[in-house]
Amino acid sequence: MICLFPWMAEAKPYFAVRHGYKCSQCHINKTGGGKRNAFGVIYAQSMLPMKKTFYDEDEKTEKPFPFFNHALNEFISAGANLRLDNKTVYKKGDNKGKEENTFTFSEGNLYLETALIKDWLSLYFDENFAPGGVSSREAFGIWNNLPWNGYIKAGRFMLPYGFRVLDDTAFIRSRTNINYDEQDYGLEIGFEPGFFSGNLALTNGTSGSDDDNTNKQLTSRAELAFRHFRFGPSVAVNRSSTNKRRMAGLFLGWNFWKLSWLGEFDYIVDKNFSEVPLVQTDQRVFFSQLNFLLMEGLNIQWGYEYLDSDISVSDDSRIRVSGGIEPYFTPFLQGSLSYRYHKGPPQRPAESEDELIAQIHLFF
Repeated sequence: MICLFPWMAEAKPYFAVRHGYKCSQCHINKTGGGKRNAFGVIYAQSMLPMKKTFYDEDEKTEKPFPFFNHALNEFISAGANLRLDNKTVYKKGDNKGKEENTFTFSEGNLYLETALIKDWLSLYFDENFAPGGVSSREAFGIWNNLPWNGYIKAGRFMLPYGFRVLDDTAFIRSRTNINYDEQDYGLEIGFEPGFFSGNLALTNGTSGSDDDNTNKQLTSRAELAFRHFRFGPSVAVNRSSTNKRRMAGLFLGWNFWKLSWLGEFDYIVDKNFSEVPLVQTDQRVFFSQLNFLLMEGLNIQWGYEYLDSDISVSDDSRIRVSGGIEPYFTPFLQGSLSYRYHKGPPQRPAESEDELIAQIHLFF
């Protein structure tokens, strides 16, 4: 399901909300994101694009684009995401009028799945090539077909919490530290009978490094996903020798006609035991996104986000409002243009800088 979201053919949760899918409907990773399975590849070719045909000069007629097969053979399949951004930053305060513009890769990933025992046991790799050089994002083995449509995953993976929206700068992703830049080593178990799905992960709690104590992080999410409505809670607890973090959240999705809405609220409590007296910081985070399918292949999106990074401090909140369009021109080719308005504390003008982002996305 998360695959259920914002920005499933590419971990955009609103696709899942729009069609009543779970994340596992389109992704190898049961909790969304990364490589698409056979259904996800077909979905991307047959349902997403506004243009499904090309003009054949020889035969002088329209023909459908040839279907792409991501499988290298019966047991090995591949996938990829490549995103090129052009971002303009509009300065505020003393730097007003000093805009910045840059081209950058926001994502360059290759995926590989090897079915050791078809439909039962697989190896999965998600390798990041841009930006910042080669690194491993996810690498795990997964055993499927447990009772109640269950699975067990072991290795390095992203944690199951809330809506897995693509934008790591979204407050619900950056403040929880559960996003595409944060993975961990451990085990995950999940079950998906009928309308229900539930996931529980036991990991080091060190964002992908070795642990030096016996404490572990527990992360979980549950969801009831119906055709036009879904909801569920997320809970996470992580403790080290000096800190303890507890998070709880609620996410909802709703679809009517051409409208799809997702929302998430998270409450985060951090305790620092190294300070005397003990220091506790409570955060509140809210995310809301509305998508409208204007026509086949063209999505319009509006978003609102709120962050209170310390409820004991006044005048410390941040707001982000965004709007944009997402055209899917042809199979595997998508563009987007969005504007983000930021309002932060007056003492931190950098948090109030607006952004205009244009993106080209190639994927399979």
